[in-house]
Amino acid sequence: MIKIEKQKAPDLLKSSEVYLAIEKMKEFFASKNRSQKRYNWPFNKEIDKQLKKSLHEVFHGKCGYCETGIDSTVLGTVDRYRPNNGVRDKSEFHQDLYWWLTFEWDNLIYCCKECNQYKANYFPIKGKRNLSEKDDLATEYRMIVNPYEDNPSDHFSYDDSGNIHAITEEGYQTIELLRLDRTDLLEKRKNERDIII
Repeated sequence: MIKIEKQKAPDLLKSSEVYLAIEKMKEFFASKNRSQKRYNWPFNKEIDKQLKKSLHEVFHGKCGYCETGIDSTVLGTVDRYRPNNGVRDKSEFHQDLYWWLTFEWDNLIYCCKECNQYKANYFPIKGKRNLSEKDDLATEYRMIVNPYEDNPSDHFSYDDSGNIHAITEEGYQTIELLRLDRTDLLEKRKNERDIII
């Protein structure tokens, strides 16, 4: 993982298409009579398709979590750092969390399909979870390293064989959740190190 410098949000996020999607989400999540109904995100697929172009550039064509090269935007995914479609942690499932961050630029991570699949809608925290869009996210003690906010070298170290090691609890959680110690990544890191040396 490498630290990514925040860029200006693409104009797409200020488009009528995104505003309409946000309005539809607000209507759904404000509804008191929805019982077990789940929001089906009717606009995400097309919007994400366009967002991938901007994210591919910002993340230098690499996964924001494992740094695997992503040759084409078709092969990349848009990950919501804080998931927008229900959130799992060790013991609970929160159905309505973080939907309001669906199109927040700072919440969008360009990601390979493997990391996206492993992360899914897990978002472990330590302590109290923010349950409302009015809550201050800065007070939530997140346990996944964020390539925008964190310096990865504070959380991970690597040895000559390409193994990744956790320096912090957040680093450990990130390695475990995203399986950053998977064999293909170990081989890539080792090969890159051999090239540098």
